Amino acid sequence: MKNTTRKCLKCGTRKKITRHHIWPQRFFQGQGPVELLWRDDHDELELLIPFKPRISKRKYLKILNDFIGDGYEKRKKGRKKGNRNY
Repeated sequence: MKNTTRKCLKCGTRKKITRHHIWPQRFFQGQGPVELLWRDDHDELELLIPFKPRISKRKYLKILNDFIGDGYEKRKKGRKKGNRNY
């Protein structure tokens, strides 16, 4: 059975969903939060993230928050407990 809760955090589509590591794997070895994004949104977001040097976790969250538009932190607070997309 298909998981119907797997949708893009930015646009809401359920097609071509990928996992975005909020803290880049190249610096944090896959540790930290993950969000689901449509492949095209994911590619667009990756262009906004500096490849080097490593920046603070807070700055990575700000980049995601600005990209999502409506406020990543606001959306996270509005989710029900146990209904996480990662």
